[in-house]
Formats: sequence, structure tokens, C-alpha cells
Amino acid sequence: MSAGHIRGFLPDRLGPQSLGRTKHDAWTYWGHSGSPIFDGRGRIIAMHNSWDSKTGMRHAVTWEALVKVLDGAGVHYRTR
Repeated sequence: MSAGHIRGFLPDRLGPQSLGRTKHDAWTYWGHSGSPIFDGRGRIIAMHNSWDSKTGMRHAVTWEALVKVLDGAGVHYRTR
């Protein structure tokens, strides 16, 4: 587990590049892709997927993009 902050979301959370539309600064390294990112209330708000070695910024899939994939696959899940 690591601590960090959400540094921002790209304006359209379901835009053409849904992966990486959340920016965060939690420490990550190889193997952390797919790790959930929680808000202060313990709700999953994104899923880590990549980082930029030049800026150190980490990127995550938005909750909205995750829900869209799950819905499209017919997966049943519990919402907040």
C-alpha cells in the first residue's frame, strides 16, 4: 500500500483515451498496475495503470471507464 493524492482528472473521464485519465502521485513500481485507488471514504475511484518516467506522474483508469467496461461485459458488481 502507498499513500498519495489525486492530482487531477482529464476533463472527459470517458474520452477516447480512457486509460490514464486520472493523474495521481502514489508511489508505484512494476507490478502495481491494476491496483485500486481509494478516496478518503474507502471507495474505489480509479485503477492504477501506468506512470511517466519523465515527470514521475502516475496515471489511472477512471471509475467511470471501469464501470463502462464491466457493464459492457455483463459483469455484476456492487456500486458505492
